[in-house]
Amino acid sequence: MTITIDMFNTNQRQAVEWGDGTLLALAGPGSGKTAVLTWRIANLIRNTPDESFRILGLTFTTKAASEMRNRIRDLLGENTRRVQLGTFHSFCTDLLRQHGSQLGLRPDFSS
Repeated sequence: MTITIDMFNTNQRQAVEWGDGTLLALAGPGSGKTAVLTWRIANLIRNTPDESFRILGLTFTTKAASEMRNRIRDLLGENTRRVQLGTFHSFCTDLLRQHGSQLGLRPDFSS
């Protein structure tokens, strides 16, 4: 099922459209947080034409990251090059592979 902006309640819509800085989305399981976050990311990308503006989204599971990636692709089409979504673990591993030599780590270390 594709989620449209009309399916959000007032609080969810406010979160999607929030433009005044940092936002905390605090809600229980099954309340639509993932849908709100993916719509918010898509809106930020659409409304910020500056190509240097990018978004990093981190989750705890690969399943959640994959789900968000698919939803973002559904909302933005193939225009997702400014969005990086993954797990905390994969992001930190990539970071250490790129810059770990500063800490004495080799790029081919095993985690």
